Amino acid sequence: MAEKTVFEQIKKQNGEAFAKAIRAYDNGIFDVPGIVDIVKYAGREAESIMNYLVSLKNIQIEEHGVYQDPIALLDQAGYNAYYADTLQKQNAIQKYYAQGEELCTFRDNTRYKKYHIINAVRKDVDQIKREDFKNPKREDKYGTSVLSIQILKKGGFISIKNRYNHTVLNPDNTLNSNPDNIILGLSESLKHYLKVDFTSQKTLLPNNYILIKNKIIHYNYEVDNIYFGDDFYVKDGQIHELDKDKEIMMDYFIFNVKDKTIKFPNSSCADIFPKVFEDEIKNKKIQITKDKDGRHIFADNVEIAVIKNGHLISLYLPNSKKIGDDFLYYNKKLSKLNAPLLEEVGDDFLYYNKKLSKLNAPALEKV
Repeated sequence: MAEKTVFEQIKKQNGEAFAKAIRAYDNGIFDVPGIVDIVKYAGREAESIMNYLVSLKNIQIEEHGVYQDPIALLDQAGYNAYYADTLQKQNAIQKYYAQGEELCTFRDNTRYKKYHIINAVRKDVDQIKREDFKNPKREDKYGTSVLSIQILKKGGFISIKNRYNHTVLNPDNTLNSNPDNIILGLSESLKHYLKVDFTSQKTLLPNNYILIKNKIIHYNYEVDNIYFGDDFYVKDGQIHELDKDKEIMMDYFIFNVKDKTIKFPNSSCADIFPKVFEDEIKNKKIQITKDKDGRHIFADNVEIAVIKNGHLISLYLPNSKKIGDDFLYYNKKLSKLNAPLLEEVGDDFLYYNKKLSKLNAPALEKV
């Protein structure tokens, strides 16, 4: 396929800046087979993933012929490891996690049915204390002292989870989700013994990127092992695109404009935001406008929210007086919140948010 054709496809799909950045850096990337599909969900900024894109020009997979048992390899790497084929085994490592840093896995009673799970605990784990790590790093000695290697049984996806969970950035991509970074040969060993293929990256992708069946996925949030992008989400290795005629991504929730509901693509979510928002827009006419600042959501001609690239950045709650626990718990980019009647909020209100700069809540008495 000619470069111009690929350039135009990527320009339409990811934006002109994305396509021009590739062309300026190395137009040989356009010759990579399937490159248009590879970057379809990669977002609109190419610079941060350029090294990975260049690496695709010369992919070499080493086949060894003789494979060691993955549990034996992990033993050589200093871990006691086992295959988790029951819920009890899946969650047996929970005792090693500090309060507030437990894996989402422990709340998923069916994870072991959908994923091959190998839990690995360093043999000296009892000597590695949480209090000794005041400034956690994803791959520090504590973080990597307990690992959960999870491979989708249908193939195409692997995640290596560490001991910190959301205390550090992208905890589900520990060691670049490449088993060879634990001990050389582990990737091929797992593929051979589990009889499943997955994408393990040798060239580093930045934070907030994962690989699903060789596709580069840029995501804004990971909640309960679901990855949320600007207008799609990934669950159990499957990419689900929103219906752009009626659905809008709001952080890690999906707003259906037509039926005025907010949904999380799982059975449940502790976050109270859906109820709060639905109560605010009940029986009101919804309108959407779009400009350079994002999507503006109006209820009866009053702007109540602004969404930019899937992120909720502004919110107006004119009627809410009491908000329960875990309101927008994982939200990162809300910068403006106007709640003139708000009197009380529960625990973990905007727990991870560091961007809030404008807060109007003159009636707030209990936090």
